[in-house]
This record gives sequence, C-alpha cells and structure tokens, in this order.
Amino acid sequence: MVEVASASRGESLLCVEWGVAQLALAGQSVSGDRAVVAAFPGGILAGAIDGLGHGPDAADAAALAAEELEAAPEKEIEALLSRCHDRLQGSRGAVISLASIDCGASTMTWGAIGNVEGVVLHDSRAMVHLVQQAGIVGQRVMPIRSTGIPLEQGDTVVLATDGIRGAFASSIGVGDPQNIADTILEQHSRGTDDALVLVVRFRGPMN
Repeated sequence: MVEVASASRGESLLCVEWGVAQLALAGQSVSGDRAVVAAFPGGILAGAIDGLGHGPDAADAAALAAEELEAAPEKEIEALLSRCHDRLQGSRGAVISLASIDCGASTMTWGAIGNVEGVVLHDSRAMVHLVQQAGIVGQRVMPIRSTGIPLEQGDTVVLATDGIRGAFASSIGVGDPQNIADTILEQHSRGTDDALVLVVRFRGPMN
C-alpha cells in the first residue's frame, strides 16, 4: 500500500476544484516535490515543482520556487519561470511545470522547464500533452515558451513529477480530483524518488 499524503481533499477555488497527493522517497523526512495552487483576480495558477534529487536540499529549492510563484501568481508563465530561475541561483535547482487558468475566458496557458509531465483530458476525452523544454530552473534554461489552449467545463489538468511513471494518463478517470490524484500515486509511483500528482478540474467560467 502506498502512503498518500494529501494537501487538499476536494477543495474548490474560484473556477476549479483540485487535489494533490505526494510521497517522499523512503528514508527521507521531507519531499523535494511541491505543489502550488494560488488564486489571483480572475484566475488560478497551478504548478508542480521537483527539486533536483531528494532530501532537504531538494525541498529547500522547491520551497524557494513556491515562494516566487505564490508571491505573484498573476504574472505570465515566462515571467514566473524567469523569476524562479533567478531565485534558485546557487541552489540545487528544480524542474517546474505551470498552468495558468483564466476563469473568465475559459483558457489555460502553460509551460514547463524539465521533466514534470502534464496532460489535459478534455471533457470530450481528447487528451493534450504539455510540451516540455529542456533545462533546470536555477542552473540552465533555454528561451522560455508557453502555449495557450481553450478549456471546457469538466476538463481535467494533471501535473506529475518524474517519481510517477509516464503511463499515469491511463488512470485519469471521472472521479473527483483528489481521488484521481490518490489513484495515480498509488498505481504509478516508481518508489525510487519523491513523487507528486496535482489534479485540477475546470468547473467552468465564473458567473
């Protein structure tokens, strides 16, 4: 049985509901993986951060990135990743995937540096995969690019660190976000690294 540590169970925030499940590597007291879900006027920023390696140094790098994201969640993806890159200079470094949802426009902009995987399962059951860029935030990054896509009511966004096997998309079901996060962690955790799954479901534009 995989131990599941959840930061939120069925929590709703503006136009989304979300859940997160995570697991530290066996023998470690802290995880180097961290989720961020932060509201800003008219929208939501969701992110998954994987501090390189594991243990306290990885956790410290992830915490620095989370502080930058939570301080200015309304900024564009490129600016947020650039801020994190500057802040993490001299740290272990991290890989990060971000999704910024405009609740009124029913759109999402997302981008990734490194191997935190992301998928969007549309309510129509079509799936879109996040395009990842090579690099390490705090050490080396290529020019940062983001991509925008429309969202439909019921669309589900999943971000997963590399402690989760790449086949996790097959376990994205129709349950609530927390149950999906728990199921993916239990079924797809590698057991050789910290692991984190963040699931965000778009509830539709705000009234």
